[in-house]
Amino acid sequence: MPVDIGITGTFGLEGLHTANDRIIHEWLTYAGRYDVKTVDRHLSAIRYFEDLVAGKHFSKLTRDDVAKVRDDLKRRAEPDSTDCLSASSIKHFVSYLSAFFDWLVKQDGFKGLPKDLQGYLKLPKAVLASAVQVLHKDYPSINEAKC
Repeated sequence: MPVDIGITGTFGLEGLHTANDRIIHEWLTYAGRYDVKTVDRHLSAIRYFEDLVAGKHFSKLTRDDVAKVRDDLKRRAEPDSTDCLSASSIKHFVSYLSAFFDWLVKQDGFKGLPKDLQGYLKLPKAVLASAVQVLHKDYPSINEAKC
């Protein structure tokens, strides 16, 4: 893959979205109160959202953009989906994005966003009930382990 260096050069990285990097950096400063692993999961959910809206600047988000993410999470809850998620993972994605939207609408330049964005992420209970359940691994008993 050719990569040029300089002002007029191209990186050749399709699918890389940078329009929201400044606000995400500000959020990372705010998120310093969380554990590093928690911040990583939040950031993963934010980047997933950003990818689904094709890098659209967060200041221009609409309820339809958030509903698109909800619909994709509903699709990923189906067991026959190629990239399915467990009910727990979906709940966490929704929680992380809700917390981000709650923070985002309070920031300068984003106060014009609809205040109820996180409400459009809520999923029907039936979707979460039908989501892939985590299978519990069978462990040997103490007596079996001794043999």
